[in-house]
Parts: sequence; structure tokens; C-alpha cells
Amino acid sequence: MRRAGSATVFLAELGMYVGVAWWGLAAYEGAWSWIVGIGLPLAVMGIWAVFLSPRASMPLPDGAQVAVRIALLLVGAAAFWAVGMPVLAIAQAVLAIVGTALSRRGRGDHRP
Repeated sequence: MRRAGSATVFLAELGMYVGVAWWGLAAYEGAWSWIVGIGLPLAVMGIWAVFLSPRASMPLPDGAQVAVRIALLLVGAAAFWAVGMPVLAIAQAVLAIVGTALSRRGRGDHRP
């Protein structure tokens, strides 16, 4: 189940990058459109790489990692919503929540 969750989180991560790029390109005009549309996804990629990726150089504690992961993935959903794509927004939110839940399953000290 954890592999399915990790794959789902990866799809949600890709969706998040597309969503924030699309929002940046749509929300601003002229050069700012390109600056935000390219810069925002790059900034989010940097945060993800440093704090959330499997090979993170400065990994967060488990609880904080889950909270930041869900928050960033849901930002992707909000970005899709903001550009008028509610179906993609809902799909992004479902991928974020289900993927994170599945990837966390089996970790830690769980007792029946």
C-alpha cells in the first residue's frame, strides 16, 4: 500500500507543479506572468526537495512533514480552482489526501 501511496503522491506533486504554474501564468500579465508562472513552481520544487523528498537534505519530523506535504499539495488544488478548473482541483485534492494517507500507512508503531 505504501508504494501505491507514494505513486499517488508523486502524481499529486506533478499536478501541484502544473497547477501553480498555470495559476501564475493566468493571474498576472506581461513579464510578471512568466516570472510567477515559472518562479513559483521552482520555489515549491526547492522546498519539496529540501524538506519533503525521500532524499531530503533537511527532512522535517513526521508530523510536520505530513502537514507541509498536504498543505503544498492542496495549494495545487486551490490553484486549479482559481483558474476555473474545479474538476482538476477536486482530483488534485483527492490525490493529495488519499496518496498521503496510503504512503503513511504501515509507518510508525501502530498496535492493533
